[in-house]
Amino acid sequence: QGERMALNTPIQGSSADILKKAMLECDVVLITGGASVGDFDVTPKAMEKAGIRLLFQGVDMKPGKACEYGVCGEKLVCGLSGHPSSSLTNLLLVGLAGLRKMSGIKDYLPKEIDLVLANDFGKQSKNDRVIRGTLMIEDGIAKIRVPKGQGNVMISSTIGSDCVAVVPGGR
Repeated sequence: QGERMALNTPIQGSSADILKKAMLECDVVLITGGASVGDFDVTPKAMEKAGIRLLFQGVDMKPGKACEYGVCGEKLVCGLSGHPSSSLTNLLLVGLAGLRKMSGIKDYLPKEIDLVLANDFGKQSKNDRVIRGTLMIEDGIAKIRVPKGQGNVMISSTIGSDCVAVVPGGR
């Protein structure tokens, strides 16, 4: 009930005011940008000022480390990185589980299987690294073919990808 805004209607006010309005209109609020640390990363403070209880801030994976998640009543608020690949990866591996649980799905966690890399991926990271790729079965072994372009700001590797692999830190 009440007034609905068109998607292209500019919203006036502070970040906290905008979040309060969004929580009146929506069951889930997704925020991109301002989710890390530094002078321009205002999302955590805006969330707290809007009455959102922060559940956690940051996760140990790359891409997707910068984030904050919170709740306000029954509503989920996902503060994601401004980098497209980081934002997408975090939402897929962290936020989607919360959305599925809110929807009443009992088996809400992502499915996991052991995979072998079908091609070389030379980047090492001290954090767990999430890479996108295509699932394939060769000689009864599940493998992931990894396209080039797996950086925080690169989203082209999502084209044609149908799975993600979590490579443990240090490998």
